[in-house]
Amino acid sequence: MKRKKQSIMPDEMRKERFKLDINRAFREKTVPTKQMGKGGNMGYRSNVAYTIRFTGDDDRVIKQSFYCFLADAKVKFPSAISDTDLKIDEKNFRLNFFASDVKWYEDYEDVKCHMSLLQLAQDWAENVDEENGEVVGNKYIGGIFVRIGENSDDITEESFGEHSWDWVRVHREVHCDWEV
Repeated sequence: MKRKKQSIMPDEMRKERFKLDINRAFREKTVPTKQMGKGGNMGYRSNVAYTIRFTGDDDRVIKQSFYCFLADAKVKFPSAISDTDLKIDEKNFRLNFFASDVKWYEDYEDVKCHMSLLQLAQDWAENVDEENGEVVGNKYIGGIFVRIGENSDDITEESFGEHSWDWVRVHREVHCDWEV
């Protein structure tokens, strides 16, 4: 039986994952939240997804770019990389994140870390040569970020680099408690 190759998590990343889990466990007590709804539901919740992908026609360059980016990200944002909601798909050269019903406040450290990871990817895609002002970024990287808040008009959709809109998209439905 062939075993699936797994990356070993370095001790530094294991410590960052522990810090992230502890911060999430005690966040309710340490960060003030606004009260929403009649029932006293504390805090505004969102569904958040993003993907960072390496695609194109040169497999060798895509693979090299993916692993260089991943190494850069692990050094700069270990808590984002060690987050259990972020899945690293080494076979398809992707980083996929999805979190449902979370408090996605910009002043939270884990949110800052994820947004910085996305900014790093965008910088890779849109790097500008300062001498002549031309975009010389990595043409193999692209990404999409989507956040849907509780309010029906609270939707954020952002993208960068080479991407396809079907990677992550908003889909709204009407559900009824009777047969239609």
